[in-house]
Amino acid sequence: MAAAKERLSNPLSLFPVAPKAGCTVESADVSVEGVGDGDAEIADKDDSHDHDDDSHDHDKEHSQEKGQVHSVFHAEYKLTCKEPDLIDEIRTSFFVQFPRSRELTVNMIVGDEQSLREIDRDDPRILLRGP
Repeated sequence: MAAAKERLSNPLSLFPVAPKAGCTVESADVSVEGVGDGDAEIADKDDSHDHDDDSHDHDKEHSQEKGQVHSVFHAEYKLTCKEPDLIDEIRTSFFVQFPRSRELTVNMIVGDEQSLREIDRDDPRILLRGP
């Protein structure tokens, strides 16, 4: 878990942006929530993860994962870019660095606009403009 948190704490290695955009990391906050084989949730629990969410069945997932740990990582990054208009998309290496991950939910605030994107290993791009 410590190695994963360390990798997640370096957003520009996971989400590289065009160098000409001149982006710097202002902050990177990472927490992890894990459940395994009936164990209590592990350190750094983040209560913002809704276990009552109907988007997936935690009990069913965990019963199928005997002996495995299901972890949910929460990372919040703040980047400041001198030329943000030079970035149309970010091709993430998240799924390479975390090969057992299935999906990634990205909530972005760019300028005064907020958007939510879900990406997966089949198309690991975060589109900043468009759908």
